[in-house]
Amino acid sequence: MNIVESLIKILVAPGSGLFITRNEYIAELASVLPFFILKKEIVQNSYTELASAELKRLPTVDGVKLTENFNSTDLDENTIAYHRVKGTITSDSYWRLSTKQLQKDLIAADNNENISGHMIHISSGGGEAWYLDQLAETMRAIEKPMHSFIEKVCGSGGYYIASQSDFVSASTPFDIIGCIGTMTSFMDIQPMFEKWGMRFIEEYATNSDLKNKKYNDLIAGNPEQYIREELDPLRDKFVSDVKLKREKIAALPDDHPVLRGETFHAENSIENGLIDAVENWSSALQRIHEAAIKYKDTQKNRNQALQIIINP
Repeated sequence: MNIVESLIKILVAPGSGLFITRNEYIAELASVLPFFILKKEIVQNSYTELASAELKRLPTVDGVKLTENFNSTDLDENTIAYHRVKGTITSDSYWRLSTKQLQKDLIAADNNENISGHMIHISSGGGEAWYLDQLAETMRAIEKPMHSFIEKVCGSGGYYIASQSDFVSASTPFDIIGCIGTMTSFMDIQPMFEKWGMRFIEEYATNSDLKNKKYNDLIAGNPEQYIREELDPLRDKFVSDVKLKREKIAALPDDHPVLRGETFHAENSIENGLIDAVENWSSALQRIHEAAIKYKDTQKNRNQALQIIINP
């Protein structure tokens, strides 16, 4: 399946549940227009290659080492794992962020003794909902300190990821954050094919009356069952996972705008609990570096104490 086919399947399939901002959704749809208008295949480097190139352009901080080679045994002590979350989130692809790959990367970095912390660098309005709950569970099990740094936008699925960190900061007071919620959006292209002379025939066995019913009802303008059985459970799990890590949000009433999909500037997001600070990249990097050293020192002290107990 090529890039265009994969993207269309995620964005316009009737069964898609999306943790995505509207702007991100429209931007991704627009990205495939050259394929339809010019009949030109979209050529794109792998997401790993793009993230690697971006890491090389980031400002450095003296004494702080970043890596994206999470399995390396040649890293300096207290190296920080760099995880880039940019653009539309997918569950499994090579050309957009893959939540499955991010999960593997987090586990690999957490198991590397020379890596002492995780920096998650986020510029994303969200994307595919499926598998984000599994990623969130993995993130909560991570032992090493994990900070998320936001640039420009962190919405919906992007915020799902950020919320599972120990600390969340944004680069400017005007970064857009939030959009906690679930949506579906798709195109019914059957009328176009019918206009071209195609006739669709669809019949069901006597006792298959519920097969495809909620999706057909959704297309027909009766979305109640689909919303109740597909979108609502995804939204409720999203909110539940956020509340597990964000104490201020856990204390908000259910009808608060934060829990109803509203977005906020970063300066307002501190007050409502979405983030913890507004700071530049260098400050964020120094912060996770200090947390990583503290974690490593704590581990060393604990191991020394265990050795004394075991071998008095």
